[in-house]
Formats: sequence, C-alpha cells, structure tokens
Amino acid sequence: MSCKYPRSVRRCLPLWALTLEAALILLFYFFTHYDASLEDQKGLVASYQVGQDLTVMAALGLGFLTSSFRRHSWSSVAFNLFMLALGVQWAILLDGFLSQFPSGKVVITLF
Repeated sequence: MSCKYPRSVRRCLPLWALTLEAALILLFYFFTHYDASLEDQKGLVASYQVGQDLTVMAALGLGFLTSSFRRHSWSSVAFNLFMLALGVQWAILLDGFLSQFPSGKVVITLF
C-alpha cells in the first residue's frame, strides 16, 4: 500500500519542518533571556504540579487518539508532539514580542 500523499509533499515537509525549527532556535538564542531567581523557584513547586497533569493528558491524549487509526499509528503520535512543540515555541515568542519586546529581550520565566 503506497502513501496517498504525492512525493513533493513527502520531500518538502521534513525540509520545511527542520527549517522552521532552526529559525525558532535562532530566534530563541538571539531574542530571549531566561529569568531564574531563587524566590520564584519556591513558589513553582506548588503551582507547577497543578497544570502539569492536565497538559500532559491533553497532549498525549490527542496523539494516542489518532494512533488508534490503523493507517497512522505511531507516526501520528510523533507528528502530534512535534506540532505541539512548534506551537508552544511560537506562542512563547509571539507573546514575548507583542508584550515585552520594547525592552530589547523577551524574558522567559516559569510563572
């Protein structure tokens, strides 16, 4: 059984995905700064555990839901997690550029 997508899509998608990921890595390198103060780390333990379970269940649940289809199986989980990572990276950068960029750097905190 051959793939239903044409060869042009199968060749271009990995190239575009790697190019986009490389661009996001460069944007993070040049335009972000991580804030890691000690007083923030103490409050993180209490608040982080609340949202962690729901996020993991939503991300993995959608990936494994599509893996139940016979044709897609494990590749849908990998593609879902890759798209999730790209979306989170893009959302962090876009939020920082729209709200914090006049200072010159996007400050990334855990809160």
